Amino acid sequence: IKTGPDGAIYIADFYEAKIQHLQHFGGEIDKSNGRVYRLKSADTRPVQPFDLAKLSTPDLIEYLKHPNKWYRQTVQRLLGDRVDRSIVPTLEQWLDEGDPQLALESLWGIHLSGGFNDRIVLKALHHTDANVRSWAVRLICDNRTVSPVVTKTLAELAATEPDVHVRVQLAASAKRLPAASSLPIVANLATHDEDNVDLHVPLLLWWAIEDKAESNREAVVELFRDSTFWNREIVKSTLIERVMRRYALAGTRTDLLTCAELLKLSPSPEATDLLIAGFETAFKGRSLAELPTELAQALSETGRSSPILDLRQGKPE
Repeated sequence: IKTGPDGAIYIADFYEAKIQHLQHFGGEIDKSNGRVYRLKSADTRPVQPFDLAKLSTPDLIEYLKHPNKWYRQTVQRLLGDRVDRSIVPTLEQWLDEGDPQLALESLWGIHLSGGFNDRIVLKALHHTDANVRSWAVRLICDNRTVSPVVTKTLAELAATEPDVHVRVQLAASAKRLPAASSLPIVANLATHDEDNVDLHVPLLLWWAIEDKAESNREAVVELFRDSTFWNREIVKSTLIERVMRRYALAGTRTDLLTCAELLKLSPSPEATDLLIAGFETAFKGRSLAELPTELAQALSETGRSSPILDLRQGKPE
């Protein structure tokens, strides 16, 4: 279903009596029943042929203000083809104006025209419209590296952002960044206890942490050196058990020593129980005979080990 340049709605109705792909390569499809419908208002008038590509770039960007999305999307495609930086000052001015849709179109146009820089990014990250902030996060983080000033701003935004859709984008984009930029975002997003019931944020934060679990092990452990981090609702419900299970499943001596370190960092019996639950899950069906002494001792010192775990370690009692 698409909007056309005449304002009508076009519906491509694919018809197949039997929905499957097995015979398509042989041309065994029903070619007689597909349709294209055109929904129009009673007073619609035909649109004369035109070609937006023939317009100069300054004239072209005026169509970013058009109420019909077809024009705006076509203009964005053409801007991406042209990469004309001369229009960036105008688009930056529109970014500052009150119309949220025009501000978003201007942000996209600046990016496509090669004018994206830290100054514009910082302006967009503080924009009053949540969609502009969200897309600013997406576009700057897709480069997989950000400047120190943008790193600081993204972390601050993660702590204060009121819109959950922007927080979702911050969580999704955090995985793409180096640990030094990514994990401060994760730490601050975890302070939003209200996101514990969100369908996306908790696991997106885990996705970002897991991506750094091996390559930036010390940075991940550093998150857990902050005792307040353990007490966040998202951390308790989603991250503690998973980070322990992640390292226990990997199972190298280094990974198992990381498990021991996490046990020593645990600030409460509740957190320790979550760590041990993750450890037990990771070792279902696997031998516990060759645990490093440090990990065996850390498990013992918690006083929270389960009878099954003690039995599997061969403890005489």
